[in-house]
Amino acid sequence: MKLRYAHVCETTILGHNGNISIINAFDSVYFPQLPGQITKISFTGGFEVERDDAGRRFEIVIRLVDPNGHLLNELSGELNVEPQLGELPFHNLGWGLDGQIVEEYGRYEMEVVIDREVVCVIPILVKRTEMAHGTPSA
Repeated sequence: MKLRYAHVCETTILGHNGNISIINAFDSVYFPQLPGQITKISFTGGFEVERDDAGRRFEIVIRLVDPNGHLLNELSGELNVEPQLGELPFHNLGWGLDGQIVEEYGRYEMEVVIDREVVCVIPILVKRTEMAHGTPSA
């Protein structure tokens, strides 16, 4: 299985027809003072399976790590790949971490882990500003 795309955004909407909506993708969040709360934050990813993945179960973990490498939040689940004929399935995933508290400025990281292997790291910068609390920006 391969991760084909990954985003951090405010909201992910997974439609019944397999379509995905990524609402307000961002890489920075601004606070005039800390601690602060990121009111809306979501991981969105697309996973492509390969023929030899049929019948396998993959563990997927999303971790949010602070600038000092400390784990702040972790979500995990399993993706079961059902054997089927014809076209291979593509799996979209959207997991929310709403309400995340941040206590210092700097580079946070959202890590995407498949079967205990980090396959992607998405940086999220927490910056000082005079704007409203938790205001994301692309």
